[in-house]
Amino acid sequence: MGKALAKDAARSAGSRDAKDAAVPEPLLWRIREALLGMPDCPTRDELEAALPEPAPRREFARAIGHLKEANKVVEAPDGAFLWVAADTPELRRLVDEAGENILRG
Repeated sequence: MGKALAKDAARSAGSRDAKDAAVPEPLLWRIREALLGMPDCPTRDELEAALPEPAPRREFARAIGHLKEANKVVEAPDGAFLWVAADTPELRRLVDEAGENILRG
């Protein structure tokens, strides 16, 4: 009986920790490459479809949340995503100059 309870506790603890688990770094890189390679700001569905290999929906949502919290991407009111992480000093300067107008075009 003790072993069964231990298994149930481990299983429920695993499901609780699943939503707090770290986002796989390869997925973050795939999202970054997809965003930088797209000519326009994609919606969530367009971005997900542009990934070279599909990601589970929940994992993709966690990755987007992580990138938003880290100020790597912003989501426009219409649902479009834009990569805003300044990878170079020139890009950093352009983003700073654009300010809030960056999403208004």
